[in-house]
Amino acid sequence: MSDMSRTSLTTDLTASLQDAANVFDPADFDRFVDVAAEALTDVRPRLVRTSLTVEAGTDRYAAPADLVRVHSSSWATPDTKPWDPAYTGRRPRLSAEHDGSQPWVVFRPAPTVAQVTRYGAACPVTYVAQHVISETAGDTTIRAADRGLLILRAQAEAMKEMSLRNIGKPVQMRDGVTQGPKNGTPAALYQQLMDEFGRRA
Repeated sequence: MSDMSRTSLTTDLTASLQDAANVFDPADFDRFVDVAAEALTDVRPRLVRTSLTVEAGTDRYAAPADLVRVHSSSWATPDTKPWDPAYTGRRPRLSAEHDGSQPWVVFRPAPTVAQVTRYGAACPVTYVAQHVISETAGDTTIRAADRGLLILRAQAEAMKEMSLRNIGKPVQMRDGVTQGPKNGTPAALYQQLMDEFGRRA
């Protein structure tokens, strides 16, 4: 199955946990899938392009809400050397900062007048965006090819919570990629599933 809708993913996650699913509330499976999506942001980054309007002397710019970190920018790529009279100053390094729910792109150092004059005020930025799990499959940003990896990471998160609840009896699960059985305590299963996730990522 390649349906990437939230309902389909949580339904399959619930089924894969078998009897272990009974200890969780329905909302827990949504949370497990969301945590898995965050984990896939690192191993399957979603790259998005945007443009910032920069000003000389200003080092912080409001960024799109889904920004996780800055990937790259071609703005102010120097084509002169520091000893050249046309040198515009050290190229800023771009990084992401988060102030509550508002992400920012920070320039260090701030753009100079010479840089804005030479390269323009439009600064193209490619950033890593948070993955989205939607009720509509077409709006989910994780590829169908990574569906099993997502389920696998969500299973690991479920086992992590089970171990924290001190549920010690053996449970049976199947991983989201190979469908092979794995038996053991929640803590052991968590480590097995995380190891498998790391190998397949």
